Amino acid sequence: MRSRREILDHIDELVIDHAVFAELRDRLLETIQEGARGRILMLVGPTGVGKTSLAGVLIDILTEFVDMHPELGFARPLSIDAESPEYGEFTWRSFYLQGLTKLGEPALNSKRNIDTLIEELQLGKPKTSYQRLQVHELRTLYLDALDELRPIAVFIDEAASMGKTHSHENKGGNLNVIKSFSNRRSTIHVLLGAVDAKKMLYHEAQTARRVEPVPMWYYSLTQLDIDYFVTLLQDALKAVEIRYEKSLFNDKMYVYTHALGLVGAGVEWERRAVEEMFRTKSKILTREHMATTRLSNLQLEAMARDMKAFEKEFSDNRDFDISKHFGERTKATAHLTQMQGRSRRPGKRIPKRDPTSSRHEDDA
Repeated sequence: MRSRREILDHIDELVIDHAVFAELRDRLLETIQEGARGRILMLVGPTGVGKTSLAGVLIDILTEFVDMHPELGFARPLSIDAESPEYGEFTWRSFYLQGLTKLGEPALNSKRNIDTLIEELQLGKPKTSYQRLQVHELRTLYLDALDELRPIAVFIDEAASMGKTHSHENKGGNLNVIKSFSNRRSTIHVLLGAVDAKKMLYHEAQTARRVEPVPMWYYSLTQLDIDYFVTLLQDALKAVEIRYEKSLFNDKMYVYTHALGLVGAGVEWERRAVEEMFRTKSKILTREHMATTRLSNLQLEAMARDMKAFEKEFSDNRDFDISKHFGERTKATAHLTQMQGRSRRPGKRIPKRDPTSSRHEDDA
């Protein structure tokens, strides 16, 4: 019989292979394994929808795929967290250090600043202690490692952190760095983030063209989706061998509402309820345990706003109205012809209209 700790750990590691999850998994795997090198995919979804779990499954499958096909010349996939700064702007130092460490550069703090070392040798100075590598040197090391090892994919979680900058113009600049990686490398980059990550695409046309957003949807407010969603949560409890009262899932709308159709959020809720069950020394999970541990209305409202913003971003089904941005070509040509007709000919200077001296400039 499993201990309480083992049961809770099992819930934490539980991955439910539901319809949305399976569809995206197969789509992304096909894109990566088929060798569409240099592409940038952005997996976007609200919190609790299961983006990180999906990335973990993809990494496991791709690792096995690479190990089984050494003839392809790829290394195992790389996973990096785009760490959010405590204050200020996103910096690349921690990104490169994290990536290089996972790529097999564990002694980064012992590497010399090569520019300083050359200068010391040229001047005949004694060698100083090790100096911290500059960001541009870390970038060179990172790109060289990507070239040498060729990981089949690089997964970057919390991609929205890259948009944290004081300058409005530079909000898409960090994403452009990833674009430059894809221009020169043979590795697909997969970015994971909420809707704020997708908004980075709007700041630069090249990035908007190159990055392919992939939405990860939650289950809708239709009876078919509600029934399916509740079944998923029942299956999750069965997978960890937790007994629950038969009436627990009778009110399907209650269960759906307090998880917002997000599978990850639903499983997290069940974990809290199981902890409460252990705390009260109960043998079965009850409606009371679920009610005690559900998210508050304020928490649900914050998540609902995030989901509404997500829907707005991915519900643009209207055709682009080009007339709002550009005039007709014939009008532009006519305007150009009119301007050309106004050009002055030699000897036709009008003093008041076409001054040549500072006095006339002052008069004008």
